[in-house]
Amino acid sequence: MVTSEQVSELAHSFEADSVSPPTCTTSDRSNTSEKSDDGDNTEEDVPTAAWSDPSFLPEPVQPRDSKPSHYSAHETRMSLAQAFAHNAETKIEFLEAILEEEKRQWNENHAILKLQMLDDLQERRTARKQELLIELIRQQKRPEEITMFMKLAE
Repeated sequence: MVTSEQVSELAHSFEADSVSPPTCTTSDRSNTSEKSDDGDNTEEDVPTAAWSDPSFLPEPVQPRDSKPSHYSAHETRMSLAQAFAHNAETKIEFLEAILEEEKRQWNENHAILKLQMLDDLQERRTARKQELLIELIRQQKRPEEITMFMKLAE
């Protein structure tokens, strides 16, 4: 990995050279068969793309005794994976706490609703018994018949 300091040093060295790279013309291309192939590559043998493409530039070499100040790709991936796993665990714990709270509130509300339903049912039964008693008295039923009807109503 190239540091920004190394890039700036490299840029300064190219500015100091200020030599324009040789360009390949059509006449040079036609004379390729005439060039000698003795194994020595000269600037004329190197294509223009090699000079203009920054990927062909050599990377500066760090001394072997110095430790790199950056993480390797594996360490970076491992660090990100660990952070992601920790975040996922924290999120799961948070969502479990929310779920437990919602369960507790639902159980509380359900118990209150159940008590209200039982109270309403009891009130309706009492009102129905009173209406039945009033109707039986209005019909002038005997007390034995009234108790029999009341037992049936329960």
